[in-house]
Amino acid sequence: MKNKHQLINELKQVFSQTLCNVLNLTRVEAPLFVLSDSGLQDELDGRQSSISFNVSSGKQAEIVHSLAKWKRLALKALWIQGV
Repeated sequence: MKNKHQLINELKQVFSQTLCNVLNLTRVEAPLFVLSDSGLQDELDGRQSSISFNVSSGKQAEIVHSLAKWKRLALKALWIQGV
């Protein structure tokens, strides 16, 4: 027997899939972190510093402030017009 959490997750999944099918949407997941040298970090007002950390490759990564730049890049990659 499924517990409440499993049932809620299943319902959320069915709702999401149904909504995507009905509205012809494509689900795209955004990153929580980006590499510091990727150019995708939005510097916001220039006064806030990014929270950064080292990743296993030895590179520096940062927690994403804003997904504005990433969204534009993702939309272009998906060939969505008007970007």
